[in-house]
Amino acid sequence: MKQLVILILTSLSCSLGLGSEVASSAADGPKVIAIQHRNYHLTNELCGFISYLPLDSFTQYFSYGANFTHYFSDYLGWEVANVASANSTSTGLKDYIVNNYAAFPDVYDIISYYVTSNIVYTPLYMKNLLFSHGIGYGDISFVAGGGLTKFMATGNVATADLGLIIRYFVGPQTSLKFDFRNFFFASTDLKNNIALTVGLSYNFGTNEDRPATEEEE
Repeated sequence: MKQLVILILTSLSCSLGLGSEVASSAADGPKVIAIQHRNYHLTNELCGFISYLPLDSFTQYFSYGANFTHYFSDYLGWEVANVASANSTSTGLKDYIVNNYAAFPDVYDIISYYVTSNIVYTPLYMKNLLFSHGIGYGDISFVAGGGLTKFMATGNVATADLGLIIRYFVGPQTSLKFDFRNFFFASTDLKNNIALTVGLSYNFGTNEDRPATEEEE
């Protein structure tokens, strides 16, 4: 008789949905969330780079240079100096216009070099699976600042720059950087230009550097 009563009560509870609520409660147990800590912490970084500046129709530039950045934290840094020398070559457009249309176009002034100083903000840290064989790390930074650009005819011109940096760590102290910046010049006679940059950087390191643990992997 006792077993019959238990069976009836169990059936009633299932019909009223109590059983599903219990099962749902069990399924909605504690959730496990994995937080990925940074594997590489930046302090003082030196980067050498080459750039291509494509926006001038009459002159194309391949520049080379270096920058030094001090990081106050994983998120905020100061690019103390970003220095580049620009090698210019004619695109041939001016000669084409002169030879075919007997016209003399207004050619933009030519860049000799530029020096800027910038704030670097890094809100995004990345962890990527590389060809299913290994894990790669990187980050995305936003950069903004200003400085001077030396033109052959105009001379020194105040300059503002704004851009994006994508970094992939090769190791604890080295990384590849892909830098995209737009340079704005404080003169209506000068056209803005962008620098498409690839760089190799060296981080002088910190005691906080550590390898990932198996739990973080």
